[in-house]
Amino acid sequence: MARSAERGLACGRGRSEEFRAGHRRAIRAAVSWLHAEALQMNDPRVRQFFDSAAFGLGVAARLASEREGEEG
Repeated sequence: MARSAERGLACGRGRSEEFRAGHRRAIRAAVSWLHAEALQMNDPRVRQFFDSAAFGLGVAARLASEREGEEG
């Protein structure tokens, strides 16, 4: 994933812990939603697409978090 996409998922060191916790919950909710949508699809390729998007979002968020020095 490109660094610019990772930067868009980073919430910044200057943010409060409450903000950062909300940010993490929002990312998790988006990943869960993508997986849930994948389960609704009949076409295996579309399911794979949604699952891949969820995985990519999770990886990008994790990389951005690690670059920022956050845990989780």
